[in-house]
Amino acid sequence: ETIVESEAGPLDTWICEIKVADSGGCFKEVKDGKVVETHKGEKLLAHEMINYFSFGADAQVVFEFEQSRTKSQLGNKLVYVRKGTNQVINRPKTMRKMLKHKGGLTNLRGEPIPYRKRDRVMAFLNIPSYSAGANIWRPGKSVNGTFTRQFVGDKRLESATVNTTVDVALHIASAKWSHMGIFRVAQAEGYSVNFAQHRVRKKPTKTYLQVDGEAILAEQLESVTIRHGFQVLVLRSPKAIAKSFPDDTAAPDSILLQPSMDDSLSAGSDDLISDPTDAEVAEAVEVVEDAEDAADEIIANAEEEALIIEAEHTREAAVAIQGAFRKHVSMSPKPP
Repeated sequence: ETIVESEAGPLDTWICEIKVADSGGCFKEVKDGKVVETHKGEKLLAHEMINYFSFGADAQVVFEFEQSRTKSQLGNKLVYVRKGTNQVINRPKTMRKMLKHKGGLTNLRGEPIPYRKRDRVMAFLNIPSYSAGANIWRPGKSVNGTFTRQFVGDKRLESATVNTTVDVALHIASAKWSHMGIFRVAQAEGYSVNFAQHRVRKKPTKTYLQVDGEAILAEQLESVTIRHGFQVLVLRSPKAIAKSFPDDTAAPDSILLQPSMDDSLSAGSDDLISDPTDAEVAEAVEVVEDAEDAADEIIANAEEEALIIEAEHTREAAVAIQGAFRKHVSMSPKPP
């Protein structure tokens, strides 16, 4: 795949406005393995979001993982497994407890959006990749009717809920064919999420969020508003899953490149388009070749990493099989 074969297309960018209560509300993040209060005195944060925004059990795993991050890839995987396993015993809060019973989730016009109240994760997806590459929109079951395919340049944002983080792990481990516990909620031009505040033994309500994989702990969270920000032009591989818009739809006018307002490049100038010189062609070829060399190096590193991961998974499976075999032998009746 070369850069020359790629196509330019718009990518939506969203603004997430996170608001906490004036009394007792604050934001916390993990810095150098320790939980510290950030943005002191601020009650409203505005984050740009390109990939996804989510809150609930998945963000809690990321937040707790950052407190126990190791220096090895295998060690980090074990930390993730341990944090995720803890949620099987200590169940995180469901949407029923996190959101207000009336108006918990609405579009920007204030119209209520139905969702599954027993789920523990709600994600807003700008691209078809979430949490280590899971495409939870495509296989998700429908909650409110029929939905269209996801596009990254249509100024609409997909939302879905997941029952537990185990369902996400199962979706990834099953080569993305499993859609157990995954439910599509809506496709909208923006959302308003309103949270319930229940103090337990005078302790503030804690809500875990993540913006493009960066975890935040919000105490006494009141609301999150997600609205469209702007679009940027990006290169897309012909084989990429993400598409800006349907093939039979022209690019929106908002992403068309406009001529410069400089007098030397006025719309009527004959110098706007000219044949490139030999030196410019040679320079362009050199740039493309350098990009191809860099891409080959990235692919080689990725293949090496994939082999390491495959070896680790094979070893884990062998240990599990060996343990099951020993258990079977010990439980088998002994001959007289």
